[in-house]
Amino acid sequence: MNKLGITKLLIIMGVVVTAATVYAMKTEHKENMNEQKLELVDNSRIEKFEQSLFDQAVQTGGMVVLDFYKDGCPVCAKQHPILEKAANMYPDAKFFKVNFKTETDTVRDFKVGSQSTIIVYAGGQEVSRSVGQTKESKLLEQFNSAKGMK
Repeated sequence: MNKLGITKLLIIMGVVVTAATVYAMKTEHKENMNEQKLELVDNSRIEKFEQSLFDQAVQTGGMVVLDFYKDGCPVCAKQHPILEKAANMYPDAKFFKVNFKTETDTVRDFKVGSQSTIIVYAGGQEVSRSVGQTKESKLLEQFNSAKGMK
């Protein structure tokens, strides 16, 4: 094999190794996000959504927060600690998680078009909705505002 053939072979091998490395890193990152998200949900005082519990909470007129998340969503993973902090700040409020991927009927019923959507209820009705990455100060402002409504 001549020098040109060896050079081409080395380039092809380099591309294959790089592609395999990138794929492995993406797969590992996705698995880590899924594990992290599941662990956060398991250890959270935020409850898994159930329609009957939600209905009861809304009827009280107090603050109710729905977090539409998807495992592996980096924005959802960033928002969770903010929601957990808020759940601890407002122990009388009810916080629920709704899995965007598996709870499709609930997603449809609440007209949610995107994961990482947070809906806040107060006084028995929706008072705010945020979609996508939301700053902690903005979310806490929404919760403070809702807490004052009844």
